[in-house]
Amino acid sequence: MHPIVLSRFRLAVIDERSLRSNYKGLACDIRPLRGPGEFNACMKLQAKTWGLPDREIVPENVLVALQDCGLPALGAFDENGQMLATLFGFGGVDPKSQQPILHSHMLAVIPQLRSKGIGTALKIAQAWMCGLSGIHVVEWTVDPLRPNWALNVSVLGAVTKNYRRDLYSFTGDGIYAGFPADRVLIHWNVGSDWVTRRMLGERPKITVEAVSVIPLVGPESILGEILGEEPPRLQLEIPLNIDQLSAEQKLAERVRTRPIFEGLFAAGYTANEFVHDPVALRNFVIFERSFVLE
Repeated sequence: MHPIVLSRFRLAVIDERSLRSNYKGLACDIRPLRGPGEFNACMKLQAKTWGLPDREIVPENVLVALQDCGLPALGAFDENGQMLATLFGFGGVDPKSQQPILHSHMLAVIPQLRSKGIGTALKIAQAWMCGLSGIHVVEWTVDPLRPNWALNVSVLGAVTKNYRRDLYSFTGDGIYAGFPADRVLIHWNVGSDWVTRRMLGERPKITVEAVSVIPLVGPESILGEILGEEPPRLQLEIPLNIDQLSAEQKLAERVRTRPIFEGLFAAGYTANEFVHDPVALRNFVIFERSFVLE
């Protein structure tokens, strides 16, 4: 990771395993978890954030094992040592490139600090620590109907062209209960020029005005006809806030968008931009044809 990126996001190195963050004015230290108390706090925060039953929480013995493999579970702590957020991941090898990767997993933030930048700081800190181990690609899954695109694509510069139906079988009564767990696999090549320039602010985010001329794949359009014209860019509207929809509306949005994501990815498009229209209160994912990550 480019050292200026850390400075731009108000992250300072304490030592080779710790960073001090003041991103968006929120002061905290980001470091590996230590001891049973912090592992237990991590487990509780997983459950509170995602509404998962005990059997779907990543347990203490796995978190401990991660500390011994060079890719430790991380926590963000305030000056009193209270855990504000946590994040961990699993190392592996990309089956195509045969390069090492980290699958980042289960970002959890205490409710009062969500959308305050602490998740961004944790993601960057995790990528920085991966870089010290020679890992420059980080991946994770997200629900494509949630506005996580703003962080993943607009801030971090990650992209995706991989849609997976029913990836998880969640139980219990959490935020995903009774809802098909489709996901996109986010790909974050931290060493790429695309990501570096986006995070340094040298690659401007797409504007609402620019989006207005991009063809919209919507309920009145026929995907096959649009793809036949081979437009360089396309856009898809997703819900403003899926949690405010009824169960029937959520399912309808999944059914509506699922074939569009799959069709665009199969046709060689990559989702690499996101736009929120603050006036019309609408969200759009932008797809680029024949996109090459450099």
